[in-house]
Amino acid sequence: MEQLEISANLKPILDYRFIINKSLELPKFSLNELKSVETIEKSFLVDVDGRQIAISYWIGSKRSRTYPFPRLYDILQEKNIKKIALIPIVKDEGPPDENGKHKGERDYLAWSTFTMCSFLNVYLIPTFHVKATQSTRYANKVTNHDVDRTYVIEKIKEISKTTKSPKEWNGEQRQNLGSIVGAALDGYERIRAETGIPIDIPTIAKKLETRKNGEDFKNDSQQASLQARCTEVKTAEQQRERLFELLKCPIDLIHDTKEVIFWAPDGYIQKNDCVYLVESKNSRNMPSMSQIKDALLKIILYCGIKEAKTQNKKTIHTHPVLLLSSEQLSVEEMKNKCSSEFLDECKQNRITLVLAGQKSTTDNVIKQIVSK
Repeated sequence: MEQLEISANLKPILDYRFIINKSLELPKFSLNELKSVETIEKSFLVDVDGRQIAISYWIGSKRSRTYPFPRLYDILQEKNIKKIALIPIVKDEGPPDENGKHKGERDYLAWSTFTMCSFLNVYLIPTFHVKATQSTRYANKVTNHDVDRTYVIEKIKEISKTTKSPKEWNGEQRQNLGSIVGAALDGYERIRAETGIPIDIPTIAKKLETRKNGEDFKNDSQQASLQARCTEVKTAEQQRERLFELLKCPIDLIHDTKEVIFWAPDGYIQKNDCVYLVESKNSRNMPSMSQIKDALLKIILYCGIKEAKTQNKKTIHTHPVLLLSSEQLSVEEMKNKCSSEFLDECKQNRITLVLAGQKSTTDNVIKQIVSK
């Protein structure tokens, strides 16, 4: 069977209804408190001259590594105020251990993350680390990374005053990423000196060199994203029994006619001219609310699809599906654990919710997806 490939144009989302978080109150800080607080909250509000701004603080640079989507989801509900994502230009955890237990992860801020934030109407502040500590678990690992607070606060002040849209701001930040490369490298030199961990500064410097030119950044980052998606889709073909035999399909999510986010849902089912895009979360018990928010953030992107076509130029309709599965609970027990707010958010946004319990079969799950 031919691999399905989709190209989809995104439209601004004006009517997504955030219901799960309607009673959530984000922590509030002043700029002075933000500068001195020991640990920055995942999501919070900051007061700037009497105006509140919602902030999402990412621990790492990669969208799939430290699972930042729940903290981004939590600020999207805030209405009539500016929203900011603080994302490091690079995060390095030190070299791998000889025994392979610590893999030595190193991630870089992607070109398409700017695109995604622009689509979500979120300002992106690229940050850089200046502090970290040695892990107590792994000899060569650094952890507890912290950013330059003074720099972050100045950028927050700029955004509070700017009349630029997130798209305009993010476009400028992306083109001028080279302006903080030196500070990022200095930060890791300092971390290496203070922790004694041999962080590979030359390798970081070589990669960040491509960030000094907008076109080089785009080409390098988008090629890496495309390759990562290809690997993800192929891996799913080998392990599809874990997701009720659903296959992944590559989707080019196109924002503003030319900005592409290379994406792949957890699975898809095609029935006639409708493609069901599935985001799935599995747990021994019930998937956590953090897992659910991670899936919903991705589904928000699918809710923004205006028109979609296959690689054969055939127009299709897409429909978002959230599949939650449990290894120990029955479907009825899972239903009892779903809050009314969560169920209402799925209903109000026309998201098909499918619950798969310990005895659910692949045929049953697929039937539920396509029958709704």
